[in-house]
Amino acid sequence: LVVGPLAGPRDKQLHLPTPEAPPGLFGELTGTGNTQDTVWHGNVTLAGVDGTTLLLNGKDSGLHGGYAEVLEIHAPEVSARAHYTCGWLSGRVAVTERPFGKGRVIHCGVALGDGFLSWLWQSLKLPLPEAPVSAACPEVEILSRRNAGETLHFALNHGDEAALVEVAAPLRDLLTGNPVTANFSLPPRGWRILTREN
Repeated sequence: LVVGPLAGPRDKQLHLPTPEAPPGLFGELTGTGNTQDTVWHGNVTLAGVDGTTLLLNGKDSGLHGGYAEVLEIHAPEVSARAHYTCGWLSGRVAVTERPFGKGRVIHCGVALGDGFLSWLWQSLKLPLPEAPVSAACPEVEILSRRNAGETLHFALNHGDEAALVEVAAPLRDLLTGNPVTANFSLPPRGWRILTREN
């Protein structure tokens, strides 16, 4: 479970702030609390315990500045996984991790933008979902959308050259109805919609 900032910022009586909120009721899972937060005008920088660093600017948070919460560890099994490295935030906890059942709970003090989530998944070695279709070429975009009964995979080649798309599970071409069970070449500026019954 990944819990982001501003999650459950009020307590059961809708009071704000308290030492337990945010993350409010999530605090029982995260083992953390937060009594300090700020909108940081400029870049927010993080350093992970694995030695990697990350720079977040205002665009990553959806604000003019970067929103940041200082996390406090309230349970002994919670460990800090990243710290801030900018201004008065420097050295304060930005990301925590706690074992929970067969999994773990990650609490993040910064917005869950694409750049941060990509860094988080790599830094904490979080499991990636199984992808029935993928492409190593950076010009190819794979989008997956699902409802209760079906998953659609959109393969879009933004490049001017053909690109290989890898297929790891049986799919069906949505337009032709033909089965797709092997890797295929996507033409320049080409696209294909594949489907898989859930």
